Amino acid sequence: MTQWRVSPSHPNYEVSEDGKVRTRFRSATRSAGRVLKGSLKFGYLRYDLWDGERQHCVGAHRLVCEAWHGPAPTNRHEPAHWDGDRLNNRFANLRWATPAENSADKIRHGRSGRGEANAHAKLSDADVAIIRASVRGRRGEQLELARRYGVSESCISEIVNYRSRLPEFHHEQVAGLRQAAHVGRGADEPSAIDAGEA
Repeated sequence: MTQWRVSPSHPNYEVSEDGKVRTRFRSATRSAGRVLKGSLKFGYLRYDLWDGERQHCVGAHRLVCEAWHGPAPTNRHEPAHWDGDRLNNRFANLRWATPAENSADKIRHGRSGRGEANAHAKLSDADVAIIRASVRGRRGEQLELARRYGVSESCISEIVNYRSRLPEFHHEQVAGLRQAAHVGRGADEPSAIDAGEA
């Protein structure tokens, strides 16, 4: 049987353990115990709740966290879905988390948009590793790499200086990629390293 608790922030409503919301009292437009429909906004289930004076649009995940886990520890804490499913509002799947913890969850879920997971990324993680392995600090090599990969020279500089695209590969993998880059290029095509030595 589904369990319900009174919403601490909206006491005219009750919140179920799985994120449903129902009215507690009869009003001119709604009967007591009526389960609200809710709507989706940015992938989250939200409810329009009336406090007698004005309407509030509140996320189901926030209502569940407040009712089942108590108030947020600080005003920086936000409700977080453990499994990454924004519609899974069961109390066991929710917790209060800091923005940093919520960001860590996104990485764990594979939804961070970092590296090649970003829809706008022009370079794969392997490309980034090869670029870093190729640079020896010789004149013109970053410009040559920029032309080869179809990006700006400043983009190459950001990557080489670790201001962009955090390293995803271990040193052993980078060494293997460097070797593969030389083998795959062929004897007649100079590398950025070779071009700097000419």
